Amino acid sequence: MDTITVTPNGYRIIDGNEQVTFFTLTVGGVAYKWHGNTPRLEGQALADYLTAHAEEYLCGIHRKMYVEAAILPEPGESELEAWTRWIAAGCKNIRQIEVDGAPSIQVIEEPIPLIPWKDTHPVNAEAVMWE
Repeated sequence: MDTITVTPNGYRIIDGNEQVTFFTLTVGGVAYKWHGNTPRLEGQALADYLTAHAEEYLCGIHRKMYVEAAILPEPGESELEAWTRWIAAGCKNIRQIEVDGAPSIQVIEEPIPLIPWKDTHPVNAEAVMWE
């Protein structure tokens, strides 16, 4: 699995405890600018928080790029591992059906379309940006 790096780019204060943090998530040389609610943190504490949630953010990006995906993690598999397996297998959904009373897996042969990623950083004077 490719290394995931997260670089904070700025924030917008929501209240005394929370902020919207804008960041760049980079995987396999591809950069995605995105955002998420985080505790009010700065510096290394914010970088550590973002790094700890990097897999969660990448799964969120996958959900936005493959809206129709039906991901079924295998036992012991993380959500990101399930996404990685699903993409490597050609982005084809599977569904469980019953055949003669027993569960069975059916693969839908047409790949789920990829919606190109659109960066989500704001153009807003209220945001403190470091870029």
